[in-house]
Parts: sequence; structure tokens; C-alpha cells
Amino acid sequence: MILMRVQPFDLKDPEKKVKYVKDSYKHYSVHQSSFMVEREEDIDYAVFLAKQVHEKFLKTH
Repeated sequence: MILMRVQPFDLKDPEKKVKYVKDSYKHYSVHQSSFMVEREEDIDYAVFLAKQVHEKFLKTH
């Protein structure tokens, strides 16, 4: 799962599973981080991360 416009330190990631996509800003002009959904148990954590990105950039107040 790609998380656009964020770096790992922008997110609450208590399990330290978010990784920065190397050279993403250089190639795409936007920071990207990734989280691997490898097991069914990872889905809830992926939603937890996606909600943070939504709150930070997409939600209108």
C-alpha cells in the first residue's frame, strides 16, 4: 500500500511498519511511504494508517 504525501515520521506508527519509498520525491515530486499488507491481520493497521493520511490531507473541516 502506498501512502502519498507522507513520510514515516508524519504518521503514528507504533509498530514501525511504514517505510519511506527511496527517491520518491525526486522521481514523483511527492513523498511516498509504503506499508506491506502481507496477512489478513495487517488490514486493520492499513486502515489505521490510511485514516491518518485522510485526516491530514483530504478531510474538509
